[in-house]
Amino acid sequence: MRGKPNIYYNLNAVFGKVGRVASSEVVVQLFKSKCLPVMYYGLEACPVNKSQTKSFQYVLNCCFGKMLNVRSKEDIEFCMQMFNCPSVDLTVAKRKENFLTKYCHNGNSLCSVFRNIARSDLDKIGLNATSLLIN
Repeated sequence: MRGKPNIYYNLNAVFGKVGRVASSEVVVQLFKSKCLPVMYYGLEACPVNKSQTKSFQYVLNCCFGKMLNVRSKEDIEFCMQMFNCPSVDLTVAKRKENFLTKYCHNGNSLCSVFRNIARSDLDKIGLNATSLLIN
């Protein structure tokens, strides 16, 4: 057993079981339900900068390229749209927005100490998520 979860390890495990036998839809759905949660785990509670986002996007692009046997960036982006897999920056922004919204509405006394910081971050995320949807 590995010490830390690895999306490539999980993808290869899923891909090794179903490989080219299953349809692309099944492989992508398995990837989205079993592998992506490993990559996104905890990112809503952590600050993620642009270079980290690009690194995560690279991993996602590589996985889609392997699953669907496509190489060009344009083809990978098209496939991600067709299979309803949003970009990393949009996904992280949505997850962070959900996390901070729940945090702000939590009645816990410890959460109330940091509520103003969470609201400030939520306002920043709301602006960023809106700009991501426009682009």
